[in-house]
Amino acid sequence: LKPFWLKLFWLRRSVCLKPGLPCLRPVSCCVCRRSRFQLSIMVKKKFLGQSDMKIGVIGDEDTVTGMLLAGIGHVDGSGKKNFLLVESKTHQREIEEKFHELTGRKDIAMVLITQGCADLIRPAVDAYTNSGQVVPAVMEIPSKDQPYDPRKDAVMQRVAFFTP
Repeated sequence: LKPFWLKLFWLRRSVCLKPGLPCLRPVSCCVCRRSRFQLSIMVKKKFLGQSDMKIGVIGDEDTVTGMLLAGIGHVDGSGKKNFLLVESKTHQREIEEKFHELTGRKDIAMVLITQGCADLIRPAVDAYTNSGQVVPAVMEIPSKDQPYDPRKDAVMQRVAFFTP
């Protein structure tokens, strides 16, 4: 398999700009009778479509730093981040606003929130999980500072409901 950019170069080189001329490239890579504009639109739809979903993170410094090092962090052109670093001086209102922003975005598939932060905005988290929305999924994860309590996690409550 060729890398993506090499494939794209190969495809762009094999485009016939004059429909009457035969293409000298193999049939497997030939995209005759398509303009370069149509080809670039096809590539954009394939790689920038709904499959380009992101993960949002709300949590303490260690959790967010680990997720950013793993490659989850993203800042779009307007300066919107998909993460929030919660410190002791961070207000509950800021956490709740970021939670609503992340759950309202169309490019976010999952929101990871530490259980300590979720406890600070528990009514908002419970309202979202009870609303029946599937995407983005909200997952509570343990933090380094506080022990994990499965009784507070909505996912664990649903699992306990189905197990005898």
